[in-house]
Amino acid sequence: MLIGYAWRLQIEAEAAGLCTEGASYAGQIRERPNAADVLATLTSADLGILRISDTGC
Repeated sequence: MLIGYAWRLQIEAEAAGLCTEGASYAGQIRERPNAADVLATLTSADLGILRISDTGC
């Protein structure tokens, strides 16, 4: 990811009901998965994460 460039990631759930309407979601952006420093936090509350359907968040 580069600052200033638009990006998109779609997650598809294998488990039924994971992306239910009205649920809240949060995710963190880190340089590496095991990095201690959090570069950004995305949430459904600030529309950083959007629900698409019952199987797609």
